[in-house]
Amino acid sequence: MSSPKAALVESPAPCLAENQVKGLIAAAEANIERLTVQIHELSLAREKERSVLAALRSMLVPIGKLPTELFVEIFKLVTVLDACFDPKYYSSENARTALRSVLSLSQVSSYWRQIVHNSPQLWALEGFIRTCVDRESDVQYLDGLEVLLARSNPVPVSVALVESGKNPGYRELSKTIARIVTPTAHRWKRLSIGLPSLLPQFNQIPPETFEALEDLFLCGFQEQMDPIVAFQSCPRLLNFGFECYSEAPKAHLLHLPWSQIVHLEITLLSLLDCRTVLLQCGNLVSAEVRAYDRGDSVPTAGGPVVATLPFLSKLDLTICGRAWPSNELHSVGAFLAPLALPSLKVFDVDFEDGESASWPTQVITLFQGRCPNIEQITLFSSSISSEGLTALLRNAPALTTLDLISCLHCIDEHFWHALRYDVADACPLVPKLRNLRLEYVGDKFTDGSMEAAIRSRWWPSDGVSAVSPSRISRLKRVSVSRFGEDTWIEGLQVFSKEFEAQMQDMVDQGLSLELW
Repeated sequence: MSSPKAALVESPAPCLAENQVKGLIAAAEANIERLTVQIHELSLAREKERSVLAALRSMLVPIGKLPTELFVEIFKLVTVLDACFDPKYYSSENARTALRSVLSLSQVSSYWRQIVHNSPQLWALEGFIRTCVDRESDVQYLDGLEVLLARSNPVPVSVALVESGKNPGYRELSKTIARIVTPTAHRWKRLSIGLPSLLPQFNQIPPETFEALEDLFLCGFQEQMDPIVAFQSCPRLLNFGFECYSEAPKAHLLHLPWSQIVHLEITLLSLLDCRTVLLQCGNLVSAEVRAYDRGDSVPTAGGPVVATLPFLSKLDLTICGRAWPSNELHSVGAFLAPLALPSLKVFDVDFEDGESASWPTQVITLFQGRCPNIEQITLFSSSISSEGLTALLRNAPALTTLDLISCLHCIDEHFWHALRYDVADACPLVPKLRNLRLEYVGDKFTDGSMEAAIRSRWWPSDGVSAVSPSRISRLKRVSVSRFGEDTWIEGLQVFSKEFEAQMQDMVDQGLSLELW
């Protein structure tokens, strides 16, 4: 016997009263709603079972057995490898890449997302958290920055405050950024500031706030006239960098705990400004200085040593700017004259704008007397003469490595004759020399004089030689280039294949030799 609803469906003719139809409609709708609820509940139950099944299956594979702590360590490595950068230095692309890596990891699965969101060390990033004033600095960007800083709490973070575009409202935006980032200042481990407009807000922060700060880099402060006092009390500050393309002196504006600094990088201040900073850093271990030579005359001859930096082991000095008359002492001489560096091992000097600056042999000789432990010397584009180079080497008894690049006036017959070892010489030149690199040094010497000098300082490792190993070290690496990459120019003399074959016996027995 068919039901009323079935009869209604089977017959188009109205066979029921209106009230009956309405009742059937209500019943049908209720049934649909009930079935919908059941379907939803079953779907949820199915998804739950799928999650359980996935979790059970993951327990059978190696990755499913990893503890959360190990996941976090792996994720940290992924962010570094993806970025391929030295986390010490800020790079906008690297900052974006590191953050993208973290966000990508959080999208793999709900389990990974839970790990990422609950791991503040991942959000602290291995590089820098990029805080930028440019076209991206809208509300969404600042909200995301606030979330990023919150998720990294309480781990120390590295923050870069930069201006990568000319936004007409950047001063107001910098105030907003300062409001967002300064509450986290007590967690800053490394800080790079390229926004001078932020300094007034920073100077108002109690100096003791920067208790975790270890690395500080400031740049773009050409128009800065007020003292920078925000970082004068940073108990952990060890590394400081400053870049300023300015004609006016800026060193006096920097108020920092100089006695704590162990690594110093200064770019494009005057030589006197750079020296002023250097002399305040009594515990300095390494220094990279790129300075303008503006002709600031400094009386040095016969003057006392101003400062001893007992721990400075590496000094990388680049001189750029105009040249000055040779009868005045400028450039590298004026910079080095007051320094005593008893621990100095690596000494690099680069005359960036060419050879025009004169080489102050007398001042350098006095300087070397206060630096008896130099093991590596690199000169780039120096005007040093052959006699000056010989004097330099004569006063470097601990030298093991000599690199000369684009020094066209010092490598000649006199140099190779001085370098040649004579068993009768009780005090040979650079007795510990093992590595010699001469690149783009011209053709003022013969192949024979060079070969004689090299052979006098080399012997087979398992053989007997007239050379006395007790007096000099055996050469390990020699690289000589007459004209570098310009050897293709017609008329330039280069080493012949015959000469290279003549030197092959030493190569076969262990000498690393390059002739080009």
